Amino acid sequence: MMFGGIVVRQAGHDPREWIAPERLEATLDPYRVADRTGHWCSNTALLAQAARWNTPGSCHAQTPERCVETGRVLLGWIRLDNRSELCRSLGLEERETLTDGLLVLAAHRQWGRDAAPQLQGEFGFAIHDPASQSTWCVRDIMGTRPFFYYATPRLFAFASTAAVFPVLKCEDIGPSDGWMARFLLGYSHDHIRTAFDGVLRLPPAHDLLVERGSLPEPRRYFAFEDPEPGIGEPDPDRVEAYRAALDSAVAGALRSTYPIAAELSGGLDSSAIVASARLLLAEEVPLHTIGLEMYEEDKAAQAAVVAHCGLKHHRGITPVANEWHRATQERANAALGFPLEHPNAGYHFQIYEHCQQLGVRTLLSGFGGDEIVTSGGREVCDELFAAGRLSDWWRSLAGSPASRARRAVRFLRQKVVPLPALLPAQAVFLSQLNATPLRDEVIAEHGLVDLQLQRGNIFVGQTPNETILRRAFRAYVSGRFESCSAVAATYGIEYRWPLVQRQLAEAFLTVPSIERHRVGIGRYLHRQASVGRLPDNIAWHAKSMGAVRPEVHPSAKCHILQNMSLLSPALAYILDPVKYLKLGESISLRSQPGAHFGRVGAYNLGLVRRIDLLSDWLMYLRP
Repeated sequence: MMFGGIVVRQAGHDPREWIAPERLEATLDPYRVADRTGHWCSNTALLAQAARWNTPGSCHAQTPERCVETGRVLLGWIRLDNRSELCRSLGLEERETLTDGLLVLAAHRQWGRDAAPQLQGEFGFAIHDPASQSTWCVRDIMGTRPFFYYATPRLFAFASTAAVFPVLKCEDIGPSDGWMARFLLGYSHDHIRTAFDGVLRLPPAHDLLVERGSLPEPRRYFAFEDPEPGIGEPDPDRVEAYRAALDSAVAGALRSTYPIAAELSGGLDSSAIVASARLLLAEEVPLHTIGLEMYEEDKAAQAAVVAHCGLKHHRGITPVANEWHRATQERANAALGFPLEHPNAGYHFQIYEHCQQLGVRTLLSGFGGDEIVTSGGREVCDELFAAGRLSDWWRSLAGSPASRARRAVRFLRQKVVPLPALLPAQAVFLSQLNATPLRDEVIAEHGLVDLQLQRGNIFVGQTPNETILRRAFRAYVSGRFESCSAVAATYGIEYRWPLVQRQLAEAFLTVPSIERHRVGIGRYLHRQASVGRLPDNIAWHAKSMGAVRPEVHPSAKCHILQNMSLLSPALAYILDPVKYLKLGESISLRSQPGAHFGRVGAYNLGLVRRIDLLSDWLMYLRP
């Protein structure tokens, strides 16, 4: 799955001057879960791959793959969803020995750089051409697989993990002050910047062509089109069409010769995937489901889905409270090269451990649904009002006449009363910045006030689809994909995310707004498609699953702020001693018996955790 390469861009140097092939392979597979590792080396390039077999035919893949006709070398983490379509277009026979990597090489041989938009699935890869000394890099449209790179006139290095870059003998690669400051704020997600100065991300839906004589610039190769379907009228046929598209997306994710598992929270998205997968798999093929019982309603909801779908292999897990970040920080540093930017990859480690015990290599997840196909759809209220369909607008508010009247008043007030200069969410994020013990100079240098204001801003597009797509492509979304994919891979597990599959998303974007939100109920089309497959109390359940269970709620007792004099100089440099002391006093007060936790207390405890993670990471980076 994991890969990394170095291409020398100036004559007179050997790529092994920067890293030995054996060390590169070891960095890509720190927990030795690969079935095969290998490298290809010339006097200008060193390319290494760690492969974990999963799909039919994956055991035939070479490490790395090579094109017999052109001599090009491919490194990648690739799961294609449109193999049959590609084979037809390329005039190839679809066979087991035609691996996803070889199919990508054939597409590149036929279409060149125009091959990128033809590929559907979850992938990050690079194709190096020894003849032209060019390297073509591609990341999938949602950024489900990590891709990092470093480019100077002298050297081009790339990898599926940033852990490769501190190992290289490059003096200009080091921890980024700006990234550490944003990490302390709890939002270091970025499409381009990373935890290391000099190391960049390839953004989702972008490719990069690296040729001699010029520094590369990422190019967007794909963007969803907005067909602007309008409000429309209800049509039962759309439910069947959406259900078929959902099943097709799930079917593509089930392509494996090993046991398959699915996360099952009891919420609508994960439950819909589980229900579809159980119907698609042969009866004798087990489907393992695993659910974290974090919220009050999780256990009962999971049990209802298990009973309704006839699931025989379910495991409910109580999450580890307080110290989950301690359990996974070393693995995260090895998997990604820096602390987790999204916590799910950390507290899901119990799921990964269970999958590893079962021999599971594919794990289905419902994440990404909220971003597109199961987004709330409340934009229809604005559309109905603007179109003068007032009776439909009134029905869309839902509830009793009194509650509808209250909602109508709020709706109309928002139309006539201008937004405040500072939105409520912006005020919260600015207060968090004030509570974070960063030096004022660091805040100014890295534009952290603007960052917090942007985080709290509300984007509304010209059409509902524009709003949905803008939110779907936030760096936070690809950041969660990246973190979870990389950490799960260290357990030998490959995530699949059916709800962001391209054809499913494109089908949803053609659906009129009236199907997405009706009579006050959001995610309406997805709910209708789940009727019969799921218990009614799950298909029509509200988003919330209740409060966090007391036994898994964080406690101040396990959080001790380190003495600032003991911190790494790189971390201490960005911190303000007076603010740091104030944070310590706040933590001490909340550690007292009977002390109120609250939102401020939760943020401060999170700060202590993030300071611990940064401190340990900087220690980890020491040679």
